[in-house]
Parts: sequence; structure tokens; C-alpha cells
Amino acid sequence: MLYNRPALDVYVRQFGGWALTAATWEQHRQQLIDDLLGKRVKRGEFYTASYNSPMEMKNRRNEVMIQAEPDLAEIPQAFLLEQLVEQEQEELKE
Repeated sequence: MLYNRPALDVYVRQFGGWALTAATWEQHRQQLIDDLLGKRVKRGEFYTASYNSPMEMKNRRNEVMIQAEPDLAEIPQAFLLEQLVEQEQEELKE
């Protein structure tokens, strides 16, 4: 099943070799977080990608991605207001 989702901004760390275990992905995720010190990021989740066929033994490419949290100054005020109104409406329904 395929899902369409809105575009998002991510920070990416590319690395080579084989990423066969969760520990490998976690190691590179942690290195990316360390590199992003001071940046606003979503720490609770991350994305991964491997681009090579399992038959390719050399020049392998993998990426670990962490979603960037938008700076509130970059979000249009109309969007923020719309989100607040929607949140208040949801609270009133409960």
C-alpha cells in the first residue's frame, strides 16, 4: 500500500557499508543528532533509506533522516491561527 504525505524538511546523514541491524541505524541516527546540536528536530522518530541492491558489494549508500521542526518565525501567522482554532474546536467536542 502506498501513502501520500505532505512534503517535509529533513536533515540527512549519508553513510556507506551494510546497515543490517537496528544498532547500525541507531548509531548513525545518534551521530546525526550530535551534528545537529542546537537545531530544532523531531527526536522521537527517524527515517532510513538504502539505495543499493543486496548484490552490490561496493560503494553502498544508506541514509538516516531526522525531520526538522520548523522555526515558529517561518510559519505564516494565518496557518498558526488556523491550527489554534482547530485545536479549540476539537477540545470543545470532547
